[in-house]
Amino acid sequence: MGKTVDKIVGKAALLVIDVTKGSLLPPERTPIPIFDAQTAVDNIVNVVNAARKAEIPIIFFREVHRQNLIDFGRLPPI
Repeated sequence: MGKTVDKIVGKAALLVIDVTKGSLLPPERTPIPIFDAQTAVDNIVNVVNAARKAEIPIIFFREVHRQNLIDFGRLPPI
């Protein structure tokens, strides 16, 4: 992490897309498991903190579905 990078010229923003607590569920409880999810979350926290420190706007997106997942697509039942 010793390398620093100049800010992007223009209107930069950090997009954080669809990070939900479901990402931390064990593989048998989620249709899309993320292996080593905690490392992914730790990395996201580091990037968000760096963006805040650099005063770069952060935009969080969250995908949502109906509770019965009828709108989720073709996945095997949980």
